[in-house]
Amino acid sequence: MAVVVQCYESMQFTGTNGPAVAEWLGNTTYDHTAEDGSLHMLMDGGEGNLYPVRVSSGYWVLRYDNRLEGMVSAEDYPTWYYELPGT
Repeated sequence: MAVVVQCYESMQFTGTNGPAVAEWLGNTTYDHTAEDGSLHMLMDGGEGNLYPVRVSSGYWVLRYDNRLEGMVSAEDYPTWYYELPGT
């Protein structure tokens, strides 16, 4: 029996790199960074539908196949995910 895992990529939202996060995701457009430091983006859900997405400062953004897959707090990130060496 083989053990397999899905390959996610991650980038941390620092509170100042919102446009870079949105561009990196590929299926989102940067909207603004709010006064509370949260990132606001619009995600393309297909067929012309846009959905608002909010990411808190310090959270890790996950992508799979150049699409937003989820977000996780900085506290939970090392518990839930393992970064492969040399990536």
